[in-house]
Amino acid sequence: MKPSRRFWLTSVLSLCFGVMLFAWGFSQWYLSSYTQLVAKRLVLLNELRIGALEQYFATAAAELSFWENSDDIIEAQKAFIKISNQGNSKTLSAQMRKLYIDDKPLPMEQDNKLADANDGSAYSEAHQKLHPIAKLFVTKRGYYDMFLIGLNGDIYYTVEKEDDFATNLIDGRWRDTGLTDVYRRAKEKPEAVAMSDMQTYSPSNGDPAIFMARVLVEVSGKTIGVIAFQLPTEQILKIMNYTVGMRKTGETYLVGQDQLMRSHSRFSTTSTVLQYPHG
Repeated sequence: MKPSRRFWLTSVLSLCFGVMLFAWGFSQWYLSSYTQLVAKRLVLLNELRIGALEQYFATAAAELSFWENSDDIIEAQKAFIKISNQGNSKTLSAQMRKLYIDDKPLPMEQDNKLADANDGSAYSEAHQKLHPIAKLFVTKRGYYDMFLIGLNGDIYYTVEKEDDFATNLIDGRWRDTGLTDVYRRAKEKPEAVAMSDMQTYSPSNGDPAIFMARVLVEVSGKTIGVIAFQLPTEQILKIMNYTVGMRKTGETYLVGQDQLMRSHSRFSTTSTVLQYPHG
């Protein structure tokens, strides 16, 4: 091979090798930079969702504390306790369930009639004073339900009047639920807000539910019961399913200690709440 041809061939090969080396180095740099960018974006999106959830729960806890000190709530609870102490609790519970569950009017008519069963009882009088403001709060603030519970476990009042109303959380059929869990923990630590994990709740059609609870204390410092909220899981699902920035394949979801999901998968056509993650 002539020297000039060998020179040009060597030069071309060296140039090709250099281009290939540069291309490989650039691709590695780009891949590393892109990976870091995606990782930072995912961390940021994750932190934003965590922040939104923390803010949501903090707001619910603050509103629970506000109602814990409400004169309307305290007076209603004292009235319910007085009524309960005047008769047989099981008989009273049966009467309450008959008036406000079995005999309640149709949904379109119930808003006004459910406030007062018009039976002339002391319970209905106390219920009529509390129900309008409690129902307004639950409706406007987007909660699912509000509960007033006696120290003996009797559920004196709920807004929704589902099958948990006028039952007992200690020896009743719902004693192994999230509501019972927060009721007990609120009594054990009066200074704190108790919050349950997400679980299915049979009185609410078996849908997932989260509860928050705190003790009720009158002016004298005496503990007179527990107030609880049933939080709407839709708000949590909405936060977790916010897909801006996730592109077509990105996804974040909540998983509990039992390894079951606490949110919906954006790629599933059916609910994945309290199911094992796919994949």
